[in-house]
Amino acid sequence: MATSLPVTSQTANILGGCELILPTANFAVMSATADEAVLSNRLSPLDQEERLTYRSRAIARVDSDLQIRNPAAVRSGVQYQIVLETTARTTEGDAVVDEPIVMNLMVRHPRSGNMTPAIIQQAFRRLIGAVMLPANLPTDTSVSLLVDGRTRFLDLARFAELPTRDSLATGTPDA
Repeated sequence: MATSLPVTSQTANILGGCELILPTANFAVMSATADEAVLSNRLSPLDQEERLTYRSRAIARVDSDLQIRNPAAVRSGVQYQIVLETTARTTEGDAVVDEPIVMNLMVRHPRSGNMTPAIIQQAFRRLIGAVMLPANLPTDTSVSLLVDGRTRFLDLARFAELPTRDSLATGTPDA
């Protein structure tokens, strides 16, 4: 059995060799408004569609369940979202099955000069780190963990939200 996703032909060593999507080179604009752009992957097969959507909007208040002890004077914020909709094609013999995968990244933060790209990138890396599995599990938390490309997606697809020491040790190899 073989499974494939549309390709962009661009790769980079990001988070262990993740595929780098270059929207200006490999995607065509399907629609564009002041707060949304929908792009189509020009390199994907016609029967294996892939779309990339960017959205942004101003929000009156950045809601969170956190108890912020020293809130900034700025309450209004910005919310932006990147959505990747892709088609996973599985083939086994003559049988072909196409299935959708939709992934969302949404960011909300105050519209403040304190929110620098470096701070947003640090939070993003922590979010991605929450899905990755360590290659080693030191007992001392001060020791750096190595990431080898394994993820928690199989656990999450089985509604096993809470990581256990065993699942972290064995992990789910990406196929």
